[in-house]
Amino acid sequence: MTAATFEQLGLTILDAKISHTTDNYSLDSFVVMDSNDSDTNLHLDKERITLIRKTLMEQLETPSLYESVVQRHTPRILKIFNSPATAHFVSQPEEVWSALEITAPDRPGLLALIGQFFMNNNIMLHKAKIATLGERVEDTFYITEENGDLITDEESMNKICTLLKEKIDRFSQAME
Repeated sequence: MTAATFEQLGLTILDAKISHTTDNYSLDSFVVMDSNDSDTNLHLDKERITLIRKTLMEQLETPSLYESVVQRHTPRILKIFNSPATAHFVSQPEEVWSALEITAPDRPGLLALIGQFFMNNNIMLHKAKIATLGERVEDTFYITEENGDLITDEESMNKICTLLKEKIDRFSQAME
């Protein structure tokens, strides 16, 4: 929902860290910039910050509005970079969550699309590391099944990766 709201406000997420607490709260930290991408937007003014805060609070209080994500057009410079998305699970020593790595062309609304995919497929997001590297994103999502179980079944992992890659690739092509 946060990614969708930032999308509606014309903000680009450059980096994010999402963590859940043991008492069922989420602590989310985002580095954003105005999508106009000009040097004058290095710092958002107080008015803009107030609008962002107000809009975000309203959207989070009304999650049913999630489906109304505004899609912006892909900037011309990013359109030439259209490599297919990759998605794969990686093993991790802790095995607290299943780690899903996604690499894809950077597109406005991509995080909102991935979040919607998780919601529609009953996947619980516990933590995320988001990185925008020029024309592409390299994101890692720490997820479980809705009931908190690790996603370890090979068939389930392959299905998630295949469906997600297809969804991202269709989205990337539609944004051109």
